[in-house]
Amino acid sequence: MRHYLLLMFLLLTMLNGCAYSLREQAIRSKIPARIKGYQGGLQYLLQEDDIAQAVEFGKNNKNNPDVIRYAFLIKKEKSHLFSQSFYINIFSNFHLLSLYAAQSSKLYEQPDEEYIKFLANLDTFQIKCYEHTIDLNTMVQHSREAPFIILKDGVKIQNAAISPSYKGQNPYIYLTDYRQAYYQELMNKSVQNSLEYANQLSKQYQKALGVNSPANMQMPTLTVTADNLFYYKDFTDQAIYEIVIMYHNKEYKYSLELQTIR
Repeated sequence: MRHYLLLMFLLLTMLNGCAYSLREQAIRSKIPARIKGYQGGLQYLLQEDDIAQAVEFGKNNKNNPDVIRYAFLIKKEKSHLFSQSFYINIFSNFHLLSLYAAQSSKLYEQPDEEYIKFLANLDTFQIKCYEHTIDLNTMVQHSREAPFIILKDGVKIQNAAISPSYKGQNPYIYLTDYRQAYYQELMNKSVQNSLEYANQLSKQYQKALGVNSPANMQMPTLTVTADNLFYYKDFTDQAIYEIVIMYHNKEYKYSLELQTIR
């Protein structure tokens, strides 16, 4: 029975080719046509209409995170026979706004309009790459992050030098990496509690010595930096872009078509 299921799985995989699986096609079918059929390339400095569309898309899919994810995902086949693929996730301003709107709507919180403007005007975007492999013995899918570089006309594009922050929160971590965002929040609370305790001790000693109390120590801005950030200005329609994924001492080079990513 297992061999029969394995044979059927391989047959379906071969029929699908480099396209999305049947499950993925079902997910992508829920993406609105104006987003799924987009061909205008990465958008920097989103306009009011773009912001409204991103917020609406996020709200409508607050309980369907895969629909949001697949709207900004590029799939590249690594090994057709063994069902191994690379999934390239593009965290553009439009994507971040959709995630924030979904998060706010799911928690029934009022969105921060200032934060929305901050996300809409970021001059960077993030790329993450994962290798997905299906274990043919257990039919369990495994995912691992894969290192990569981006080439523009054959020349490596350097990562952005500065990681953006809003009130101590890095949007690429706060909205996309919940585990690391949780650790950052714990770190900030720990430092805040330590400062409050230090200020209390300082006041007690100064009062005992009859010394005027200076201003309290302030909470420093602690922001976890994000990797693989790129400037929008380095991406133009006239250039040829490629992604070189380095995995298990091998290189996999693919063309990188960003015209479908908002």
